[in-house]
Amino acid sequence: MRRRIVLFIIITLCFVLQTTLFKTLSFANISPNLLIIAVSSFGFMRGKKEGLWVGFFCGLLIDIFCGNYIGLYALIYMYIGFINGLFQKRFYPDDIKLSDLHNYERERQEVINNTLALLKGKPANNVLLYGDCGTGKSSTVKAIANEYACKGLRLIELKKKQLHEIPAIVETVSKNPLKFIIFIDDLSFTEDDDDFAALKAILEGSVSSTADNLCIYATSNRRHLVHETFSSREGDEIHFKDTMQELLSLSDRFGLTVTYQKPDKKIYLDVVEKLAKQYELKTPIDEVLQKAEAYALSRAGRSPRVAKQFVEYMKGMED
Repeated sequence: MRRRIVLFIIITLCFVLQTTLFKTLSFANISPNLLIIAVSSFGFMRGKKEGLWVGFFCGLLIDIFCGNYIGLYALIYMYIGFINGLFQKRFYPDDIKLSDLHNYERERQEVINNTLALLKGKPANNVLLYGDCGTGKSSTVKAIANEYACKGLRLIELKKKQLHEIPAIVETVSKNPLKFIIFIDDLSFTEDDDDFAALKAILEGSVSSTADNLCIYATSNRRHLVHETFSSREGDEIHFKDTMQELLSLSDRFGLTVTYQKPDKKIYLDVVEKLAKQYELKTPIDEVLQKAEAYALSRAGRSPRVAKQFVEYMKGMED
């Protein structure tokens, strides 16, 4: 509701400026059109649906107060918003929203609070999200990036082999007014991994790697990010304990660690029920929950990912 009120105020302000101050400003008989800029921006940032609604409202204002035909500008501006919304997928390929995620509210709120601190210019931690696969670790980071993109948050996703590029990225974005999250998905290392030293230097806060407008968010299925075997505990190194501590303490260098545990049956079925309502399944909910449990047993077990796969499967069968 708050965002809708802000949206209404922005559009109204643009309309007032457009029909008063900007009407007198022109260059070669061409004056800037704030409403088209607003519609294009909302469509590009928020997608086709919001582009359509914002376009309709802006066009309707023009039709009522300035136009000759009711509905003409509404259709034109809706088209502008829709076309710009088509480009969202190109620049924001995963448009998942926080409202699409169910349960794990406490874990998600920890990450949100840390992100809000970053956006407000307050001290923020590097974050490690670890736990069972399919519990929504990566989705949480992407949804937060999408949610706060309008407030200047940007996501830079790196593969593990690109970790050596982080110092150069930090140097590039450090003077940028926007806020950045460097996102590393499914992070883990072997003992002799060269990328281990690169990330360790960043997390320790070397002079070349610090920036007030940037944090590192990483996800992993492992609590200890470096693979360790029994054979690795045997050797002739003199200071062997120091080496082992160096390898196993990498995860402790993240200021905030958030754990995502695999859900039990009750939580899993609760996620399924919420997704069923979101996808508007026509199948009776008791039948959906019964089939959902059988579906989980035939897959890798219960998880929000399996719940979503099941509901999408049911939706496809209904259609």
